[in-house]
Amino acid sequence: MRVFTAGTTVFPDYVFEPDYDLPSLEETETFIKENKHLPEVPSATEIDKDGMSLNDMNVILLKKVEELTLHLIQMKKEIEELKKKQGDK
Repeated sequence: MRVFTAGTTVFPDYVFEPDYDLPSLEETETFIKENKHLPEVPSATEIDKDGMSLNDMNVILLKKVEELTLHLIQMKKEIEELKKKQGDK
């Protein structure tokens, strides 16, 4: 896995590597139901108690955006395949 950095910040471009284990939407949904926040994102209570740097939060949010992008690409492929199958009928 390649790690991209700028200064001391590690950017989450590793989510685009073939060996990245993208959490399924079902796993994410289960986590949200149990914890009331996204995986790897601190809860409001944790941030209220411990604080958080904007840099760290930006990196976390970038990772989530990148993961969402991968899910959207996957879903688009599934939709196109379904459309193709519908057209074959």
